[in-house]
Amino acid sequence: MKSKKLLSIVFASLIVSSTVFSSNVLVKAVELRKNYGLDLDTIYKPSLPDSDIPNIGISSSYDPRDRGYTTPVKNQYNQGTCSVFASIAMFEEKAFMQTGVKNAYSEETAKFITSKELKVSNKASNYDGFYSYGLTSGRNIETNIQYLTNRNNPLIDNNSIPWLSSNYEVDVPYTYDYNNEFYLSNYSCPKNMDTSYTNAYVSGMQYISFDEIKENIRDNGAVYITIGYNGDYISNNSLYNSSTTILNHAVTIVGWDDNYSKSNFKQGEQPPHNGAWLVKNSWGVQNNDNGYFWVSYYDLPLNESGFASAITNVSKMSKNEYMLSYDFTPLTSKSFANVSQNSYYIANVYNFKEYNDLYDSINKVMFYASNIGDIYDIYISPVDNGMPDVSSLEESLAQGVVNHEGYITATLDNIYKMCDDNKYAVIVKFTTNNSSVSISREATSTSYKAVANKGESFYYRDGVWKDMCGSRNKTTAYGNYCIRPMLLRKNSITENSELSEYEKNNTGSDLSITMKLNGNQLYSIKENDSSVLYEDIDYIYNRNNNEVTFKKDYINNLDTNSDTKITFEFTDGLDQILIIKAKERLGKVVVDGNFAIGSKLNATTYNKQNNKIDGNILSYQWQYSDKITGPWSNIPNANRSTYTVTENYFMKYIRVNVKSDNYTSVVYPGNISSTPDMQTGQVILYGDVDLNNTVNVNDVTTLNYYLSGFSALNSIQKRAADVDGDRSLTINDVTLIQQRISDGIDKFPVE
Repeated sequence: MKSKKLLSIVFASLIVSSTVFSSNVLVKAVELRKNYGLDLDTIYKPSLPDSDIPNIGISSSYDPRDRGYTTPVKNQYNQGTCSVFASIAMFEEKAFMQTGVKNAYSEETAKFITSKELKVSNKASNYDGFYSYGLTSGRNIETNIQYLTNRNNPLIDNNSIPWLSSNYEVDVPYTYDYNNEFYLSNYSCPKNMDTSYTNAYVSGMQYISFDEIKENIRDNGAVYITIGYNGDYISNNSLYNSSTTILNHAVTIVGWDDNYSKSNFKQGEQPPHNGAWLVKNSWGVQNNDNGYFWVSYYDLPLNESGFASAITNVSKMSKNEYMLSYDFTPLTSKSFANVSQNSYYIANVYNFKEYNDLYDSINKVMFYASNIGDIYDIYISPVDNGMPDVSSLEESLAQGVVNHEGYITATLDNIYKMCDDNKYAVIVKFTTNNSSVSISREATSTSYKAVANKGESFYYRDGVWKDMCGSRNKTTAYGNYCIRPMLLRKNSITENSELSEYEKNNTGSDLSITMKLNGNQLYSIKENDSSVLYEDIDYIYNRNNNEVTFKKDYINNLDTNSDTKITFEFTDGLDQILIIKAKERLGKVVVDGNFAIGSKLNATTYNKQNNKIDGNILSYQWQYSDKITGPWSNIPNANRSTYTVTENYFMKYIRVNVKSDNYTSVVYPGNISSTPDMQTGQVILYGDVDLNNTVNVNDVTTLNYYLSGFSALNSIQKRAADVDGDRSLTINDVTLIQQRISDGIDKFPVE
């Protein structure tokens, strides 16, 4: 992001230039100054991993719209809230990729919590610990991600405005039509903000380099980025700007195409090479390509931003968990320390006395780390008698590596049980190979004012713990560390969810189940404990009646050899299991009759136990082909268990395809080439020994030559010549063919 000073210089140069150049330049200058929702006064460059990371296994193009892996495009209207929309869009995409449930989350709650209206509604006397943004003002990713990771009300308020992060959009919808400043200044807390429990919150976020964008889109659905949007540089829904580094708009990148032609961009303003990012905007579906456009890999403002942001994990929004936190403003202030022992410690101290009636343990700790490559360890220790000696800390409760700057949630190896002590220190130890390290904490800027109170945040230096506030009661120059323990309730306050049925037969059609949530939220649906099923792709979720309908296409692709286990995972309570019974395989189909013109074929179907199946639950389709191997085409109006062969299919191959909602489909003959000669499935005309579709004296001559040993017949000719059906060729067959020619008989015995 660019500083106000830089912007003022650029704007000034544009204004001066307007006196020399045409009015078109004036229009461009005005648009370049337009800000769609970024806090341009804030400059923050996070630590990034080494660049030139190989994109192993990454395809040359990816468009999630082709697969249905997108959440709806939204509209910020005339407000400067693009940053909020881009952050929520990133959250929605990640939540969908991880859980398969396609929820829309509330931008309204996000902008209220990060606005000055929170302070006004709390009747706070000053801005310590609050934001000064207006409801329609621009934000930044650091602000928005603080909101999205703080899953319940922060401790800086007076608890008159409880809130949850995040709400469903349907419960707290976006408000964009503020009539006047009087209404804006008297804005109250949005309804349902404290009661709308969702299914997920952000539990992991990281800053990434441009080399990692594709990998993160593939794994997480979308990344947040800032660009310089200018209509003068866009054509064919393709943006390339090589003239300015001004950043004025936040969007999410959801796809890419390495071969996206540079000719798609505006003539005279084309990038040097092919390649572009697919961007999801927040100006509604009527804008650009249904809300999407392309940005060149070589776009100057895009590359000037220098980094992207990715949500790497979401977690259940359980009512049986409660997060404690001191930090609320962005974690963009860094203190630097020299490390002599290859390790350093930070800690937050919490008074659990007000919570121990309901909560008695800790299962997770979220924290912020900015020193890439460090190893972290989590410790918890009672501190009623002072901070612990680090040399006496017990075994680490969780350990890992810091791969990126950002938020990390560490799940403890074992749940930590709290005793009667009132205060506990939650400690993060970092082990590093660096002699100098950076430690992130809350920042103060013109848009927000951090605050840290004495006794809250500590760091370990020179063999002793030191309070961040020093000798002061509080500091507003910077704020607290981000170390957030997650408390667990002593007793669960929710019931198990229920399903209307726990076993369903695979009928080959849509399959519906109704859920009784009992206060919970649907978190995810999985197949056989592994594969996530995706809403609108594998199933439809009707939230009005909590009905889940698995699509016919999904049902028909299930394993036919075994039952399928579908796990419904909820935010609280036990998982609920639905068993979809596999279709029973049809055992066999027996066809009576001969594959010959005029013959009546009759199909009888049996199950695997060799029991005849009721024909009322079966459907038949007789088919033909020129070859044994197909392809097969349906014979018109031949969809009953019986079929009389017509001369239209002389020398064609015929089979019957049997289907049922209760069974897997089967065909007969299954392998035509391996069936007995009399049932090969190839249509002949009895008596037509020379296979010309006519019975005449030539057929008598051909058969006599064979019987006299002067010629040979192939297997199909032998079938046609065996008109008495005794599976051998004799003079009796010759006599019968002669009688048929002279109208001495109407049909052969075999018929």
